[in-house]
Amino acid sequence: DSEVRTPLPSAGWVVDSALSPDDRWIALQIPGEDSTTAIQLAPIRAEPAPKSEWITLATGAGYLGCPRWSPDGHLVYFISDRDGHACVWAQRVDADSKKPAGAPFAVLHEHRARYFLNLPRGLGQFDVGNGRLVYWVDEATGNIWRTKVELNAPSLFRFR
Repeated sequence: DSEVRTPLPSAGWVVDSALSPDDRWIALQIPGEDSTTAIQLAPIRAEPAPKSEWITLATGAGYLGCPRWSPDGHLVYFISDRDGHACVWAQRVDADSKKPAGAPFAVLHEHRARYFLNLPRGLGQFDVGNGRLVYWVDEATGNIWRTKVELNAPSLFRFR
């Protein structure tokens, strides 16, 4: 005699999500209709919380995603290219209300030219543990080869 309940009203297309450590909130990555993306927090209760009660932590026209909670629930981490590079940022949240406390701050900058934290776009992942940030980075490598072409080599060109 189990009943399935939906903790959220229809959220549209949810790209990524993470449940808070106390199971009372969910962080959502939701694309907007105007080519923006938002990281929002929604309370989880017996009945779905209306969108008017959701809390917007971050919005952006570039890439913004992969929300993750700190183990104590006081921070929400995310990947953003707000500084022109895919970097890990964090937003402090009030312990009870989960409203943003201050401005987002950079946790990990990845500005090296051949390293990419979030490629292909949207598939970058990371996780947070006690004092640890675990992530993967793609490294673009290649070689440039140089050769000398000799146009007077008789075996390469034969003219009649």
